[in-house]
Amino acid sequence: MIGEREPTYNLARRNPDKFKVRTLKHLARASVHGAQIWNYTLDRGVVEYAKLTVNPNTWVSNSRATGGIALGAQPMDAATKERIHFHGERFPYADEVSYRLLHEATHSFLYTTQHSTATRSLLRTVIDVRGMSEGRRGLTALGSLDFYKGDAKQIEDTTELMTMYAWSPEYAREFTDFLAHPDYKSVRRDVGLANMSVGASEHLYGTMTRAVDENLATV
Repeated sequence: MIGEREPTYNLARRNPDKFKVRTLKHLARASVHGAQIWNYTLDRGVVEYAKLTVNPNTWVSNSRATGGIALGAQPMDAATKERIHFHGERFPYADEVSYRLLHEATHSFLYTTQHSTATRSLLRTVIDVRGMSEGRRGLTALGSLDFYKGDAKQIEDTTELMTMYAWSPEYAREFTDFLAHPDYKSVRRDVGLANMSVGASEHLYGTMTRAVDENLATV
């Protein structure tokens, strides 16, 4: 049974304002660092609650330099979710839309922390991995979508890696382990993910950890 406090697609269509409130509350409950990321971006003025809008006609979401976030509230189709969302089957609708909001807020978090040593280290790793295949393979399936071109792939990779860790450090660790697991080479190839050694995947996890934890510690 869906909890009365959870955001639902019907609520997004009927009452977008209440949907926003419930999505943010669910984000705080379901994720480890989601509320901290959200508050960090609010405090620095790179996200404004008044500029958070809900679009029930698409799942596609985006953030804007002026502080706005357009949150797509439509459930993601199964094929797309399976392709770009690591273990998407674990994310029921409330988690899916909350994670989507976190990803957009993390874009702004990345923007404000891009000059920090920790974030620059993560960016260098992302860029180096993409460069090995001339952009075809990277560290996230999202960044490997044909929709993104050039530097946009690297931004999506970095944002998504930070989002994974902010959602759950355990979830992020499982993903980095997956990048090095020898049994999943064909799965990685099919979604545009790079292969990594165990040592490289451990380094990546540590880099993700610092990019989130060290920057949040400056609050």
